[in-house]
Amino acid sequence: VETLIDAKVDVLAFETIPSFAEAQALVKLLAEFPTFSAWFSFTLADSQHISDGTELSVVVSYLDNFQQVVAIGINCIPPELVTGAIKVMKGHTNKPLVIYPNSGDKYDAVTKTWKESSTGFRFEEKIDEWVQCGANLIGGCCRTTPNDIKTIDKHCQVNK
Repeated sequence: VETLIDAKVDVLAFETIPSFAEAQALVKLLAEFPTFSAWFSFTLADSQHISDGTELSVVVSYLDNFQQVVAIGINCIPPELVTGAIKVMKGHTNKPLVIYPNSGDKYDAVTKTWKESSTGFRFEEKIDEWVQCGANLIGGCCRTTPNDIKTIDKHCQVNK
């Protein structure tokens, strides 16, 4: 954290957090640097629980109490979990919501290969829905492409 602060970052991103205990530890760490802020984003087991099984609503309500936490979100999750998760988060915070799902492809840790999603997910099909549900910052994680990011940017520019 000190190295990032020395590099004059604008905001810290604590991302791909799988557990509530890790989020709590990061809040304590962040408190050691009171002039800096961060966003927190989580991996999910489903649209209502983070990866360790803790209810997303509990995590969001906890983080909502900290002024240094400037946004809360989800990342590196399948796109089909996003809408439900946004609705859960929106019900427990007024902070900006950050979402950057993966492409929907699945990583096989045994073979160390990616298996393409059979859903054929396309960002342009969901961006309006995510914004209407309350997403403020939208991006992409694993296996998203530069074209996906261009699509998000183009869509968001049109709808400003």
